[in-house]
Amino acid sequence: RSLRTNLPREVMAYMSFPFASDAEFVRDARRYPTHEEVQRYLEAYADAFHLNKHIRLDTEVVKITRSEKRVTNLGPAWDVLTNNGTMDT
Repeated sequence: RSLRTNLPREVMAYMSFPFASDAEFVRDARRYPTHEEVQRYLEAYADAFHLNKHIRLDTEVVKITRSEKRVTNLGPAWDVLTNNGTMDT
């Protein structure tokens, strides 16, 4: 309930997406955010960059391999095998 991170907000946040400073998001102005603030930050980040469609909860990753057939403009692609037998690329 009272867990705080051991990293200050300035270190924990992505440079292009700093921790919000408004009272709605940050309930405590101390440098080390609570676990609730970190959760809200990560949810806001996922929303801002439309990442939720790529997130699957309650899914075990069984194996990850570098794709031999695909390369993206960001580098190599990866194939991800999950516990339900799904291969995501």
